[in-house]
Amino acid sequence: MLDKRLIRDEPDKVKEATSNRNVSVDIDRIISLDREFLDNIRRGDELKHERNVNSQEIGRKKRAGEDASELHARMKEISNRIKDSIVETPAIINKSGIHSIQLGDMPEGLAALCNIQIMIQSLVVEAGVSGDMEKAKQALLVDPVVNDHDKALAA
Repeated sequence: MLDKRLIRDEPDKVKEATSNRNVSVDIDRIISLDREFLDNIRRGDELKHERNVNSQEIGRKKRAGEDASELHARMKEISNRIKDSIVETPAIINKSGIHSIQLGDMPEGLAALCNIQIMIQSLVVEAGVSGDMEKAKQALLVDPVVNDHDKALAA
């Protein structure tokens, strides 16, 4: 097993070593997925920071007797998502900043479908990073979008 830090820091060395051992590994793809993963972690951290800042601001506004309904609506946008998932929401961007469009709570059925896909995609990423074909097959078998498991497993 390769240390992901080694792949990040010395990709050419890893490419050479895998080539010398006649192992077929797409190091560039792993690096691309790793960058995407790290970007998602950063976005998740930013979202958590926003949640914390909004919570403090809601408390401040309540103590001052001000309206905090916009902040409450923003907080509800992410309330029924799985922890640490990244969710895109619509927004208006102008000179004064980024303003999310308030959609309210996601219906429970839709949230459940999203949560299933989040778990499946996490399994796919795990399988891709580790090279574990069994995990990849598991992801295919539990994915409700895959309508022909025999063809999916044969691919």
